[in-house]
Amino acid sequence: MAIGSPTCDAQAHPVEMPGKVNRPYHHGNLRDTLVDAALAAVDRDGKVPSLRAVAALAGVSHNAPYRHFGNQADLLGHVAARCFTGLARAVGEATVGTDNPVERARAGLAAYIRYGLEHPTRYQLMFGGTSPLAAHATARDAGGEAFELLVAGARRFEVEDPYAAAFRAFVMLHGAVDLLRYGYYPPGVPEDRDNTIAQIVDSALGVLRGY
Repeated sequence: MAIGSPTCDAQAHPVEMPGKVNRPYHHGNLRDTLVDAALAAVDRDGKVPSLRAVAALAGVSHNAPYRHFGNQADLLGHVAARCFTGLARAVGEATVGTDNPVERARAGLAAYIRYGLEHPTRYQLMFGGTSPLAAHATARDAGGEAFELLVAGARRFEVEDPYAAAFRAFVMLHGAVDLLRYGYYPPGVPEDRDNTIAQIVDSALGVLRGY
């Protein structure tokens, strides 16, 4: 998992459109506005829109996105990066207020799972079959920054290989998100999501602690 300013030809007060991003922007932040619009479309429709469609959502000319993104795949990479940043932020916010390394790690691990469950379309974009994680540098860097949070957690417990421990914990968290977001419980396993999350978190915490 890895966490410019061309000329803007848009109006400062774009016309209201259903599902459209309508925050004012200025020279230099049109890229962010376009990514915001694309991310809103992902949340709503489950996929990244075309560059022409995202231009309409952002209230700019259909040529404007091409000044910031080479193609739709490039836009997808930047949207995925924003999703990884959101994941990292959720984990970071969950750990604020406690200096106890065990409780801090437990809160962060639970936040990871809940982010994936609360944002299933974003999570699919980050790790699904069309994920740009391997091919897009911006997405890869953002994913790496998110992964470093797990590495930092392992380092607090002074494990021998924090990257290996972090990856093992990540595999557990990722598996939990993938199964729980589809509501899959094997026969004999109680359908209790909160309890399942707590158990997975405890297991992943054990891995980070070198158990």
